[in-house]
Amino acid sequence: MFKTELWQIHDEYRTIVNTYGCRLSRNNPKYSFDLYDRERQKLLNLNLDLLLDYIPAFYPETRRPAKRQEQQKAG
Repeated sequence: MFKTELWQIHDEYRTIVNTYGCRLSRNNPKYSFDLYDRERQKLLNLNLDLLLDYIPAFYPETRRPAKRQEQQKAG
């Protein structure tokens, strides 16, 4: 089930990552925010906002999973 109302826009996501990352870093020096700068930048640059219009098409309007899900057989 995909609920568009639970989707966070990218700016909100960036704020959360920065806020909680700083808090974690402050509370435990082992997780220094600066040590993971490369990984953090990847997270902050991954903007999935464009998918919001695309993803709902793959989920039924009934908001329930399919009764029978066929498995694809390998080749």
